[in-house]
Amino acid sequence: MQQPYIDVLTRHAQSDDRVLALWLQGSFATGAADRYSDVDAHLLTHDEHADAFRAGAKDWLSAVRPLVYDIAMFGGQMVHAVTDEGIRVDLSMHAGEARDVGGAAIRALLDPDQRITPGEMSDAPGDATGAGADALTRHLNEFWRLFSMLPVVVGRDERVKGFVGVGLLANALGEALLFGGSRARDAGVKRLNEFLPDGWRVEIEDALRDAGSSPRALVETQLRLAALMRKHGPDVAHMRGAPYPTAFETTAIAYVRSELDRLPAPVDDDLWTALSDAR
Repeated sequence: MQQPYIDVLTRHAQSDDRVLALWLQGSFATGAADRYSDVDAHLLTHDEHADAFRAGAKDWLSAVRPLVYDIAMFGGQMVHAVTDEGIRVDLSMHAGEARDVGGAAIRALLDPDQRITPGEMSDAPGDATGAGADALTRHLNEFWRLFSMLPVVVGRDERVKGFVGVGLLANALGEALLFGGSRARDAGVKRLNEFLPDGWRVEIEDALRDAGSSPRALVETQLRLAALMRKHGPDVAHMRGAPYPTAFETTAIAYVRSELDRLPAPVDDDLWTALSDAR
């Protein structure tokens, strides 16, 4: 379904004199795309056309395929849209005479004057943006920030928010553990399985097996996820030369336990034991 769209997008760009180059990034550039993949398109125009092109980007995309949703992002430099066939499209617009795309994988659709400079590909595991240790540090800190809010949703009986929080916590854990894998993620952020070591993926799935919205299920699931972070997080941080937030971890666990002990719903001692013994 996406390839016919890409073909029409290319012909539309070829017919517009303002477009100097058009290329794909993400899974359609790396060859990892499947029927569920977004179309991550990038376009280059002269500086003199940039503002007008961005202002009319919705109409430009609508001429490729009718849209049912669109939103401008990053100060109007990107449009995220959904076509009437359900295809998700990100159109990033760049200005200038040429574009250096750094270490990103690309698939050129239109580049008659060779204005796109690919650069060197990175083979570092983890985040495909190449953000390295800084990105890992953000994921580690975000995990313990989210975990420390567990007493808030349980104490207020915010079951919907608590269930959402389980997903966010599992995502932060998965994003951090990606850095312990042997492959760089050369696909979008919605793909995790193939880049995580199999054993760690299974551990996360097991931790989520009883996830639910009851207070007890919320607590037990988050404690299992926290035990996995304690077990693997420091090793991954050491491997990638990133600081592990030990003080934050210690404070978060102590705060969560202290607050949960004040609530009427008891937590099984073996879950706290598993968390304590995780390292």
